[in-house]
Amino acid sequence: MYFPDDKQFDQITRLITALANGDYDKRIKVSNLNNKLSTISVLLNMLAGVLKESIPAHSPENEFNYLNHIILLVDKKLQILDYNSGSTTLFQGDHLRNLNFILDNASITIVKEAIVSKKFNRSFNLNFRLKENLFLLMNTRITHFEKNQDDIFILSAVKTIAKDEWTREKLFIKAQNPKRQFNLSKNKKLIESLYHYLMDNLDSPLKPIPQIADELNTNATLLKRGFKVIHGKTIAEFHREKRLERARELVLDTDTKLNIVAQQCGFKSLSHFSRAFKKHYGVNPSDAR
Repeated sequence: MYFPDDKQFDQITRLITALANGDYDKRIKVSNLNNKLSTISVLLNMLAGVLKESIPAHSPENEFNYLNHIILLVDKKLQILDYNSGSTTLFQGDHLRNLNFILDNASITIVKEAIVSKKFNRSFNLNFRLKENLFLLMNTRITHFEKNQDDIFILSAVKTIAKDEWTREKLFIKAQNPKRQFNLSKNKKLIESLYHYLMDNLDSPLKPIPQIADELNTNATLLKRGFKVIHGKTIAEFHREKRLERARELVLDTDTKLNIVAQQCGFKSLSHFSRAFKKHYGVNPSDAR
């Protein structure tokens, strides 16, 4: 038997499932508090809002992590004398000859100053050049010992890298042109801000990327490149997919008229919404109910 409040119950279970999976942007539309399920819905909406503010955005680069540990043995001239097997997974083989090939200029300066001053009792944040000309900021310690009266130094760095932080960058950035480099460590918060911006504006068509970039005080190229690196989709593809997901929830869980659903999810017309819905889900929204 199907009770009148079953749709509301289904909404609650979907929201709880979403929260358990780290998706804190879903909400239940509550028009009035006429039963206990409505009260629970409001409380869950409040919980989702708190989680969204306190926990990083749910995105592919947060899902799986693995540890990378590199050890480099170098001399005063920054020549690399030896290295551990973990280094070969991050750096090109022909670059493992000298630190100048795998550190940016600022990091090289830090290493040289540490060697000259002999300050080895603290860690340094060094920017490493990985394969395909990618960059990753790693917390590094420099230690010193003497071998055969020659000064030898050990650089040891450990970094927990999200699975897609490496694989997506590797797949996405192929050019050696420095202008195409994307520093994920530096710009992750910016892309997270864009993520929240998109999720907060699913009720309207996507603005031009340059306009969004102006609102976030950055440039369009960085947003487009960085978003695809992290999420594996263009900004437009992601925004459209999320609008359709929200529309599907309204279609399945409410009695809202389809033209209103189209309007609330940022589609120009009911016909535009119906075509997009059928293309994405394989059925017309009217048949999905």
